[in-house]
Amino acid sequence: MQTQTPLPPTAVTWFEIAAGDFRRTVDFYQTLLDVELVPESMGGVTFAKFPAAEGGVTGCVMKSPHLVPGGAGAVVYLASDDIDAALSRAASAGGSTVVPKTALPENMGYFAVLKDSEGSMVGLHQAG
Repeated sequence: MQTQTPLPPTAVTWFEIAAGDFRRTVDFYQTLLDVELVPESMGGVTFAKFPAAEGGVTGCVMKSPHLVPGGAGAVVYLASDDIDAALSRAASAGGSTVVPKTALPENMGYFAVLKDSEGSMVGLHQAG
């Protein structure tokens, strides 16, 4: 009989958002979320990491030949305390709203989807 490996507390452990113009993309996400991304490098690749609580899931903005910005593929949802303010900041930073702030059922909060400065889709989630 095969022993099952315990599941992690979340299915997501890391994410990477493709950057065509690295500085512009970093500036976009810093403006969108009103946070500072932390520059780091590993294996000769420079990226900018999203802040997270100790042990929390995070990811980065990265320019890499293996990542292509655009509207196709998976959509990552980022936490937002105020989706309306974030969408306004996104517009001023070169993004556009695809799905406006929408209520989720059963007090799960709200979500919105936007295109970032590179044309990649990203979601926002505001807890209920």
